[in-house]
Amino acid sequence: MSGIYTVIMYLIAFTIMRSIWSLGREGAQNFGGKGKSFYIMLGKGLLVCVAIAFVVAAGTGSSSCSETEYGVSGGSCEIYNDDGFTPTMDQYLRRFILVLSFFYGPYLLGFVSGNNGGKSENE
Repeated sequence: MSGIYTVIMYLIAFTIMRSIWSLGREGAQNFGGKGKSFYIMLGKGLLVCVAIAFVVAAGTGSSSCSETEYGVSGGSCEIYNDDGFTPTMDQYLRRFILVLSFFYGPYLLGFVSGNNGGKSENE
């Protein structure tokens, strides 16, 4: 059963990377040729990927609740499953770099493949 979940996970990851690649390619085809807008488009893509990677890395090591007590005012966690685990800065940095490369790599490859120097595809 775990093999099916692995295949599904890879298909989801491929779908995400393919859609990011196509966004980079469409962005390169829409701006025209090289110049100042070339670097602006790359910078905007990098900023979005950095923001996503920062949010994901900040969630590293978050504890989950194993027992919740619901009262009149709402639920509160009684026992956490983290066993006192606190991630190090190295673990945060590794997660940040992993997610940044997962998102910006396909964007950059799509952007470069879509940038044909301002020429149309019919020429």
